Amino acid sequence: MSSFSTSRTGAYRYRWVILALCGLAVIVVNGATLIFSGMAGFLLTPVSAGGEYGFTAQQFMMLNSCPYLAGFLGCLAMGVLADRKGIKQTMLIGLSLSLIGSVIRVFTSDFTGILVTSTIYGFGLAALNANAAKIMRLWFPRNMVNVAMGVYLACATVGAAVFIPLASSFTSAQPMFVIVAVLSAITLVAWAAFYRKHPDNELRVVEPVAKQ
Repeated sequence: MSSFSTSRTGAYRYRWVILALCGLAVIVVNGATLIFSGMAGFLLTPVSAGGEYGFTAQQFMMLNSCPYLAGFLGCLAMGVLADRKGIKQTMLIGLSLSLIGSVIRVFTSDFTGILVTSTIYGFGLAALNANAAKIMRLWFPRNMVNVAMGVYLACATVGAAVFIPLASSFTSAQPMFVIVAVLSAITLVAWAAFYRKHPDNELRVVEPVAKQ
């Protein structure tokens, strides 16, 4: 058995790695769900006026809301899955779905394709929404949970502050889609490599999502 799994000191130090993983995930996933806000200029430009997409206002609103809709509808399912299979496996499933959606989206240019792949991307957000508070309560003592959640939420703001201006700096959606896919892959690899089960997991039971 590793020293990490038997050492309270190791767990104390490793909680900051866990917080960094959560921060990375929310920066990328939350930020990437907001990119369409920065793309309004060229997504809504009519084809007759030289635009590449010519989406209607209704289509634009659907693109903005579909990842969050998936994040909301999939939240309960991801929470229940975490109760049964564990946090790491659930997060990897959610982040994998986001990666799959983002990679396929790179090769789409029509509204339906972008809508469907962006909806799939939202399941990474669902995994985060369902498990972020649980992770903080598991890894941090009660008097530090608020601090950890504050850092996590600040990272969500950082994601919005970075991704929206970046998306608006292009004249086509494809370069931003590529960036999101690359960052989603990095996030998935980081979680697969560095997330660890808490050594006192059996003693720090968090109320199951289904019961809540």
